Amino acid sequence: MGLRQRPFTYLIVWSALAVLLAAVPAYGVVSGTNATCVGEGCSIAQMLAMVAISFLALLWLLLAVLTAWLGRNHQPGVAAWGALAASFWLLAEAALDANLWFAPGSLDAPAVVLDQLVLILLMGVTLVPMCRLSSLARPTALGRLATVVAGLATLATAYAYIVLGYTPFNGGPQLQFLAYLAFCASLAVLMAASWPGARAERPGLALVGGGALFFLLIGTYDYAFAADGTSILLIAGPVMALGWLWIGVAWLRSGRTGVADLAREATR
Repeated sequence: MGLRQRPFTYLIVWSALAVLLAAVPAYGVVSGTNATCVGEGCSIAQMLAMVAISFLALLWLLLAVLTAWLGRNHQPGVAAWGALAASFWLLAEAALDANLWFAPGSLDAPAVVLDQLVLILLMGVTLVPMCRLSSLARPTALGRLATVVAGLATLATAYAYIVLGYTPFNGGPQLQFLAYLAFCASLAVLMAASWPGARAERPGLALVGGGALFFLLIGTYDYAFAADGTSILLIAGPVMALGWLWIGVAWLRSGRTGVADLAREATR
C-alpha cells in the first residue's frame, strides 16, 4: 500500500520521529545559558537550538498536511484528527500568549519564538478540517474561497517567521497578527457557510465561528486604534479549541466515510 492508503501510519511515524529529533535542541533551549558568561555570544547555542526546532516543526507540518491531502478520500478520518490537533495547538498558543501577557520578562526568552512558531502549526493543521468543511459549505465556492484565503494567510505567517523575524523588534509578529486576522475571517465565513448542511457538528461550528469572529473584531479594533486588548483576545483561543474538539469527536462518532457523504447529506 502507498501513502494514499496508509496516512495514519506515516503521520504517527513522522510525528514520533520529529519529537525525538527535537528533544535534543529542546533540552538546549530549556537548560539556559551559563551564568558566568557575559556578552551576546552566550545565547548563540539557544538560538541555533531554536532554529533546529523551527526547521523540524515546519517540516513536520508540511509532511502532515501533504499526507492528509493525499489521503483525504481514502482516509477521511484524518480530517477528524486534524480538528483534534487544531484544538491542541490552539490551547498551546493560548498558554504561550497568556505566559507572554502575564510575564512580560518572557519577551526576551524562547517563549516568544515558540509563540510565533506554534501559530504557524496551528493554522497549518486547521487547514485539514477546513478542507472537509468546504465540501459541506453552501455555496461550495464560498467554502473553497475561505479555505484558499486561510491557506494564503498560513503561508504569510510562515514567511513572516522565516524572513521578517520573530521578535517584537522585527516586522514578523505584526504581519503574523494581520495574517491571523484574515485567517479568523475565513474561519468565521466557513463556519457560517457550513451551518445549513451540518448536523452534529453545529455546536462546534458555533464555537469556532464565534471565537474567530470575536478575535477578528477585537483584534481589528486593537490594531486600528492601537488599543491593548491582548488579555481579552485570550478568550478566543480556548473557545475555538472547544469547538474543534467538538467537531473532531462528532466526526469520529458519526461514522461518515468522507466528503462525498457530507455533500450528499447537505443536499437532502
